[in-house]
Amino acid sequence: MLIFKEDIVLNGYTCIVPSLGVGNVSQLSTDLIISTLKLKQVATGFHKALIPIFGPSAFQHEPDSFTNALNVYIDSSKKLLVFQIRSPLIGKHTKDFLNNLVEFLKKSQVSKINSGEEPVFGDGWGQKLLKICSASELPAVMFYKYSAEGDNTLDAAMLVMEVNKYVPLFEDSKQPNLIRPTSWEMLFGNEPIGTMY
Repeated sequence: MLIFKEDIVLNGYTCIVPSLGVGNVSQLSTDLIISTLKLKQVATGFHKALIPIFGPSAFQHEPDSFTNALNVYIDSSKKLLVFQIRSPLIGKHTKDFLNNLVEFLKKSQVSKINSGEEPVFGDGWGQKLLKICSASELPAVMFYKYSAEGDNTLDAAMLVMEVNKYVPLFEDSKQPNLIRPTSWEMLFGNEPIGTMY
C-alpha cells in the first residue's frame, strides 16, 4: 500500500489522517500543517480504493516532489506522521483500504490518542476508520468541523488550531504563522474575465 523513499522507524509517532468530507476541510487543514511545518514527503500510497491522480508538488518547500492520491509526510523532531489523501475512496474497497491503513499504523507502533463515541454526519469515512482503530486497540481521535461547499480555507485554519490544542504542532501555539501551500493559488481557478459582463 505504501512505498517509502527510505526506512523510517515510526514507533511513538502521532499520526494525522484526513477523511474526505463536505468542503474538503480536512484536506485543506492537512495542507496547512504540511506547508507550515515544512514536512518531508517520505512515501506514496497506492490502493484499489484510491482514484489515481498525479500532479506537480503542492508545496513550495518540496518543489521536486509529486502529488499523488496518497502522500505521507513526517517531522521526525516532532514525531509527527501525516497522511494527505487527495482522492475519494471507491466505496466497495473502502473497508479494505482502512483495514490496511490501521494494520500499517499498528505494525509501525504509532501512538496517541483517546477516542470518543459522538455521531458525526458528512465525515466521509472517518467514523469507519475510528471503529477499525478501536477494534484493533489503536488509540485514535477524530476532529471534525461542519462546513459548506465553497471557500473553506478559513475553516481549515480553524480546524488546524483545534488540532494544535490537542497535539502541539507549532512553537508559537497561540498565533502560528500558517503558510498557504502553492497548490492553493489555483484553488478556485482563474477569476472571471470582467469584459464578459
